Amino acid sequence: MRRSHRGVPESGSRLRVAGPGFTLIELLIAVGIIAILAAIALPMLQDALRRTRNARAASDTKVAVTQAVVYATDRNRFPLNLTVLRNSGYVNVQIRDPWNRLYRLNSVFANQSPPSAGQEVWVCSLGPVGGGGCPAAASPANSLPGFPNTGLNGAVGYSMIYGAWIGN
Repeated sequence: MRRSHRGVPESGSRLRVAGPGFTLIELLIAVGIIAILAAIALPMLQDALRRTRNARAASDTKVAVTQAVVYATDRNRFPLNLTVLRNSGYVNVQIRDPWNRLYRLNSVFANQSPPSAGQEVWVCSLGPVGGGGCPAAASPANSLPGFPNTGLNGAVGYSMIYGAWIGN
């Protein structure tokens, strides 16, 4: 049978000519592999994002507390809030934590107390779910130090007396 230049028999019957492209099965397999890889990668990405936000909150709270003490030493009173501290050029910490909630501050900020030895100063984020409290807020000044871990989705903060605490 003689063929035309397009690969179609001259008798009029048409044959399928294999050309470039993928079959439906090949495409479904590729989509399935991509879906499996995405299912593996997504939890790792979410975990990395959680750890990054916790680290930023821990860093911001420590810097804010440290610089509030410097501010209080320079001006003989604590700043009213983080905005005053930032606008005075002491620190570049935002008033909101990585979960877009206001940082909690202890009363030396609102009272603009003069600094004194052993004075408790803390800044705290309520963490990703906002349900927990700041451990230093409920602790008496003479309790044992240390809040190393506030649990899953717990609060993140820094205290001059107790040090850092962080949720998982």
